[in-house]
Amino acid sequence: MGDVSRVDRYLCVSVDVSGYGAHDDVRQREIQRTLLDILDVAGSRAGLARQRWKRQAKGDEELSLVPPDEPHQRVAGEFCLELEAALHRHNLGRDRSDRLRLRLAIDEGPADDAANGYVGRAVVGASRLVSSQVARRR
Repeated sequence: MGDVSRVDRYLCVSVDVSGYGAHDDVRQREIQRTLLDILDVAGSRAGLARQRWKRQAKGDEELSLVPPDEPHQRVAGEFCLELEAALHRHNLGRDRSDRLRLRLAIDEGPADDAANGYVGRAVVGASRLVSSQVARRR
């Protein structure tokens, strides 16, 4: 029997910024920093150890693999509520052009590190959900 490598099951969280490509490079870098700040605040307020998550930030998206021992119910519940609150606080009193709009998708399943990033069913599922036409319209 051949060697079968173990692939862990993760909760994959994908958060994407709507309209990111319409901005210049300076604004995009600002948006990237703001996105990470908002995610960290939401994680902290939800009592989650985001420093333990496998996180991959690419432009307008952060893809995170939440370890199996992190309370997934808290990610799908409190983290999402805290993310909404942190986004609302960020956008409060800002001009329409400076407000952020986020899309979030969560999937659960096998995932692993690869040479060019994270791979697995959970990664594909969350990425497809966050990029779907339905998510883009909302």
